[in-house]
Amino acid sequence: MLARLSSLPGGDDKQAKKAVDIAVEALAEDRKALAEALVIRAGLRSDAQQRLADLNAALEADPASPQARQLRGLHYIREKKFEEAIQDLTQVLERDGNNLTALQTLTQALVQLGKFDEAKAQIDKLIERNPKSPLGYRMRAALAAEQKQLDQAIKDLTQALEVEPRDIGSWLARAQLYQQKEDYKSARRDIEEVLDLRPGLVIAVELRAQIAAAQERYQDAIDDLKELIKHAPGNDQYRLQLGLLYAEDKRPRKAIEEYSKVLQRQSDNWRILQLRGNTFLNIGEHKKAVVDFEAALKGAPDDDGLLNNLAWLLATSPDDAVRNGKRSVELGRRACEATEFKAPHILSTYAAGFAELGDFENAKKWSAKAVDLEEKEIEAEEDADVRDALSEQLKQLKNELESYRQKKPWRERQEVEEDTDPSESTETSQDA
Repeated sequence: MLARLSSLPGGDDKQAKKAVDIAVEALAEDRKALAEALVIRAGLRSDAQQRLADLNAALEADPASPQARQLRGLHYIREKKFEEAIQDLTQVLERDGNNLTALQTLTQALVQLGKFDEAKAQIDKLIERNPKSPLGYRMRAALAAEQKQLDQAIKDLTQALEVEPRDIGSWLARAQLYQQKEDYKSARRDIEEVLDLRPGLVIAVELRAQIAAAQERYQDAIDDLKELIKHAPGNDQYRLQLGLLYAEDKRPRKAIEEYSKVLQRQSDNWRILQLRGNTFLNIGEHKKAVVDFEAALKGAPDDDGLLNNLAWLLATSPDDAVRNGKRSVELGRRACEATEFKAPHILSTYAAGFAELGDFENAKKWSAKAVDLEEKEIEAEEDADVRDALSEQLKQLKNELESYRQKKPWRERQEVEEDTDPSESTETSQDA
């Protein structure tokens, strides 16, 4: 009893271990009580092998101990020994068919081994015994979803909600399934039900924002993210998502504001530096883009997308102070090597670097290879929409090649105009 009390939250683990060791020695003749003591000691063990040894000893002392057998089944699950786990948990359920922990764990083990029919049979038994509980329907829905049977999963969750209309877990799970099916109207309806039950529930607001973004209702998604940030201003993931939403909504300067707030705390995060650099590039802020790209390269010196964007900028910027043909060719070659000289847009960048140096023979050589590869990609592509997009890229590549034939380097500056939302005209941004 002292060991049990000392092992509770706020107790003394050291005292618990000392007490249970004494109990194990003292109870050698009382097999059932010994098994109980060994189970307590197993729960105090940090070493997996010592824990298993105690559980084995407990079952040797009392083979009928459901607690020892269940805990050993859980141990086997953690160790990914699913067959052994199934044996133990099946025996537990033979004695107590309503043991939900054992049933859930057994189902998990069966799923891991791909034994979906056996897992479903176990869940069906639970539903037969407890038809008024949403748990069985939710478990069967999760199993169906694992098998990509989304309609069946939705059907089971609908049954769970008929049994318990206030079951938030079922509402959320069904919303996520509707989202996967791109039935955004139904998904949003379920999320609103959740928020009626639990106003401001974070996971529901996050999901609603995802659904809005998928429907390209960017302002709705932005409003949800801003609400989340209001309650968690230090959450960088929310800030990053908000920046990405602003970028999708053609508000690059607002995106830069959010990326910059994240970088105040994660100054060496190369992915966010790359994102901000790309966004600076999109609004023609070339000097700032170069600074971000160079900083990002320190964290990811072999990233072909980063190498390519910086090389292109150094070769094609209209700003004399930004261009650096020698550096562009160096970076362009590294990007080509990373993509095995098989990416047309990267070969195009390599060519632009040579053109900036005035080496138009090499510029024409690599530009022509880019055109040739793009034409082959178009020929092999079966999707009409993808072919159309590639054809537009091909026009650009051919224009570049023609420029080099005329011994003219390529110049390019993108100027994405900020699409200002009227509702934000008087708004002040949240402080980091």
